[in-house]
Amino acid sequence: MGVTMFISLIVENAHCRSSWVTILPSLLFWGSVAGAGGSLMDSFLGATVQRTRYSVDKKIILTGHSAEPDRGRKDTVKVISGLNLLTNNQVNLLSSTGTALIVARFAST
Repeated sequence: MGVTMFISLIVENAHCRSSWVTILPSLLFWGSVAGAGGSLMDSFLGATVQRTRYSVDKKIILTGHSAEPDRGRKDTVKVISGLNLLTNNQVNLLSSTGTALIVARFAST
């Protein structure tokens, strides 16, 4: 992420081209922090507030909000982890927004 930010700034901004040596380390550091922190936040939220279910019969992890099996079927579904509060898309939105706000706050100081 930091390398991508660096390349786009160098291409777009003449001032950044002249002082690229001072910009690169900061962008690499904050890009790495954002990537690692966002990944950790997404994993934590996904494991705690996003329900994960497992189909014993089909031996697969169920994603999304697929309907519960019909009463006549013998498809056994077990809850592996998480509360049923957020979907995967909501977890992704929260973790990316939270990461952006946190990094913006600390990187600007």
